Amino acid sequence: MLALVECKRTPDDIGDAFVKYQHLLAWFMGDTLRYQPDVFKSSAFPNGHFDSRYHYKYDDVTFEFSQQSFQHFERDALSGYVLLCVCACF
Repeated sequence: MLALVECKRTPDDIGDAFVKYQHLLAWFMGDTLRYQPDVFKSSAFPNGHFDSRYHYKYDDVTFEFSQQSFQHFERDALSGYVLLCVCACF
């Protein structure tokens, strides 16, 4: 995976979404110090960690995701945020 994209209706939505996605990106990246596993527990991830492959089927195509899918996402050394893949579109 190279990027995640979400379009917002107004600039006011960006701040809350940015913080929310930092937690999601931490989970996808396996950065266990930056998320709470209890929040992410599900039938697919009963321990709350994204530590197994996930298959998503859309039409006749199956997509496979794992932590390796997010290996190119990196945290900014100064801010600690994942920035390069986070963009705002209006």
